Amino acid sequence: MFIPQLNHSFLVISLNYLTLYAIVDAGADVYLYEYKYPPRFLKKNRPDFVGSDHGDEVFMVLGFCFLTKNVGLVDHCPEEEVEFSKTMMNYWGNFARTGSPNGEGLTHWPKYGGDEKYMGLDLKSESGHQLKKDRFVFMTHTLPEKIKEHQQKTEHVEL
Repeated sequence: MFIPQLNHSFLVISLNYLTLYAIVDAGADVYLYEYKYPPRFLKKNRPDFVGSDHGDEVFMVLGFCFLTKNVGLVDHCPEEEVEFSKTMMNYWGNFARTGSPNGEGLTHWPKYGGDEKYMGLDLKSESGHQLKKDRFVFMTHTLPEKIKEHQQKTEHVEL
């Protein structure tokens, strides 16, 4: 329970900053993503309830599938991972070159803004909106309210 909650804490902080940058900082293009695909060689060493983890996308972006012979990180990558790695490298390369991850042959990655669109990166990537909205509301509204209520109750204890 600690790890997912910790990851959601990072997400909530990120969403707060993305909202600031996307809405307040006029003219800045912001792209948000949720990485969903755990590389096969990592998945086999994790419990079933763990999907992708913080930093897993680095393996695909840096093309680990193409290092199987020299580095020996993995023996073989399935064709779907090779193709996904190429897609990820294209998104990151396009973003580095142009400021937009979008390019020919890629699923359109929407800009993040008031509509809170993001890209879910997986073997079959797709865009979505309001990423983890329920958890965002819990962390930014519900939890602070409950903490405040608890503090007010404990401050007024009579002896």
